[in-house]
Amino acid sequence: MLRINVVSRTGMALAQEYGVSAVPTFIVFDGQGRVVYIQVGLPDRAAIRAAVAGSGRPQ
Repeated sequence: MLRINVVSRTGMALAQEYGVSAVPTFIVFDGQGRVVYIQVGLPDRAAIRAAVAGSGRPQ
C-alpha cells in the first residue's frame, strides 16, 4: 500500500493521471501496473482484498 498526499506536486499529478477527484480513493494495480480496481470513499475492505487477490499480488 502506498499513501499519496494529493496536495503535493507529485500527488496532484498522480491524482490527475488516475482521475482522483475525492479522498480517500483506493486504486489497486496488477503486476503490470494496470488499474484493476478503484473505490472512492470509505474503504470496503472485503472488496479491496478481493481486488488484490485477483491481481496476482500477495495480500
